[in-house]
Amino acid sequence: MKLTITLLFASTLIARVAIAAAPSPSRTLVLLPPSNFSGSEEAAPVIFKLLSKRIESRGWSIAPIAEVEQALEAERIRYFDSLPAASHQSLRERFGASAVVVATVLTFRQTSEPAVAVSARMIDSKGLVVWGNLVALTSSETEGALGFGRAASAADLSRDVAAQLMREFPRPGRRGHVEPGPASLESAGPKTYRSAKHPYGYRRRVCILPFASTVPEASHVVLEVLTARLASSDDFTVIEPAEFRVAMRAAGLRSVASMTSTELAQLGKVLGTMLFLRGNVYTFREGAGGRAEIQLDMNLADVETGEVLWAVSHERRGSDYSGLLSHGTVSSVIGLADRLISEAILAQSRAKLRVPGRNAQPPRTPSAAQKER
Repeated sequence: MKLTITLLFASTLIARVAIAAAPSPSRTLVLLPPSNFSGSEEAAPVIFKLLSKRIESRGWSIAPIAEVEQALEAERIRYFDSLPAASHQSLRERFGASAVVVATVLTFRQTSEPAVAVSARMIDSKGLVVWGNLVALTSSETEGALGFGRAASAADLSRDVAAQLMREFPRPGRRGHVEPGPASLESAGPKTYRSAKHPYGYRRRVCILPFASTVPEASHVVLEVLTARLASSDDFTVIEPAEFRVAMRAAGLRSVASMTSTELAQLGKVLGTMLFLRGNVYTFREGAGGRAEIQLDMNLADVETGEVLWAVSHERRGSDYSGLLSHGTVSSVIGLADRLISEAILAQSRAKLRVPGRNAQPPRTPSAAQKER
């Protein structure tokens, strides 16, 4: 009897020691300096401070930014919107962090109608996006009844953007998720084609190529929104922009615009996928009072077989979402792009599978007249 009790006590003690010795998940994050495409020097410091405050309120510690910047400079990292796998691992190990958070400021406009748009992603030790979101607002979209509560500056508006952006940011040890976009298919949805060779129940690794557009800002915005929102879909795993840049160099390729199908297949071998998503932005226009407008098409193709697996054509105006007293109107073209792309992703997740060649063709691109609107 005494031997049994002694053995039971010993096993319990060993178990407790093992639990105590087990490494606990790190409560440290590396928050990179925001990648700034807004043109405003004020934007990055303001957004970094707001995101830091929100992250720390969730129980995280943030690696010292001065040391992070030194590490980035030592590794000659020029782009902060995404990190190559090796640099990601190096940063985590250096600061004992469990994940890296990257952020991009798309808009930080200080005018009579201030506008701010920010996206962010949290990437874990396995290189997976475990949380992500994008928020775009104009001051008119923060206005309450009778005009009260309207943000007076981009800095004021940034607080609302950060609050919405980080609303579901996970606490240490908790599981996060990538936020789906603000999709609504109550009105006319996008023209969508989904091939039977793109069946449900399979997550595919996809590389997003820069979209063709006469508006320089449009291509980057669409790429950022697609990267943020496709990651929330059960159908796709999105290749990080940094991995795309590394693969381009490894394949000896420079320009995407002039790339042949053979070169794309060569790039695909380096990336580990033959699926590329590309398209065209025909209209990309800001406009207060619901005059923002966007029109695009895109298709997902297997460059090895030449088959189109998914295609969509869609257009939206900010006034499409207008309700009573114009509430719901989208004034930011980035916010409108977010809605349009989110609707396209939702539509493909519900689309009927089509057998190629049996009266099922991808949506046609707009006519020349439509493109000039």
